[in-house]
Amino acid sequence: MIRVLSVPHTGTRFVVEMLQNAGYRKTHAYWGDGDFMQIHVDGKYNQPLVYRENGPVIIPLREKDEVIESWRRRQRNLSDLELFWNEMVDYIQDHDDVHLLHVDDPNRRDGELQDIVERLGSPLIADFSVKVGHGA
Repeated sequence: MIRVLSVPHTGTRFVVEMLQNAGYRKTHAYWGDGDFMQIHVDGKYNQPLVYRENGPVIIPLREKDEVIESWRRRQRNLSDLELFWNEMVDYIQDHDDVHLLHVDDPNRRDGELQDIVERLGSPLIADFSVKVGHGA
């Protein structure tokens, strides 16, 4: 099963929408019958899903300063952001079959998106000019 693993406000909804538009089915259950699950790194409750070892992992990323600003606007705890961000970085360093997608960097994301397409074996299209999610 594909896992979309992210820190909140790093571009999760771009990836979820991209997968759903390509016909992948999202599941919310650990043993659900969908094609992918979206999991936020949270330092605690989601760890059984984060560290599940089967299938590719797609991690959307934005510049950390932009994520900090997003968290501030929403009055979220920045110490939680640091905890979650560090867990995500550790995960990237310690695991294989991890595919990054820098959603706010067109110079990187096009190549990264192509790598994800090759890994999944199906075309994916995302319109990064359209804001998705809570701020849309």
